[in-house]
Amino acid sequence: MSSRRYLISTVAGSYLPIHMTLHHGYPPPESVVSSDDKISEEADGNSGSDDGALQGELRAIANAICDLKAQQQTFPKVETALSSIETRISRLEKNMETALNSIYTLVQLQTGMNSGLNRFKEEANQQLSLIKSYLELDRQSP
Repeated sequence: MSSRRYLISTVAGSYLPIHMTLHHGYPPPESVVSSDDKISEEADGNSGSDDGALQGELRAIANAICDLKAQQQTFPKVETALSSIETRISRLEKNMETALNSIYTLVQLQTGMNSGLNRFKEEANQQLSLIKSYLELDRQSP
């Protein structure tokens, strides 16, 4: 088997075109046309050029069909990938919304705590000032 593979790879330049033709139904590349086909085309003369043109057209059509099949095979993969990306983006949007709501709540809590602390400081300052004035009055009256 390896000698056959070596022979094919040296004749065709690569084993890949042969593999793709035999196993996946791709038409053979135009550079790997057998010498028998070339000889029969030359022997036919004018009808050979018509046959060659027809064969070229058939190869082009076969290549287009193979391209369409390949695109059809990759389309579900692309569709699943897009669906997966869409799902992930939706989850990310929900997570971002939750995070923004949490940040908003934290800012509101901090604002409330700051205003409560400021009120406490003002009231404590007033009470301390009142105590200070009572102490001063108490010192003045012996």
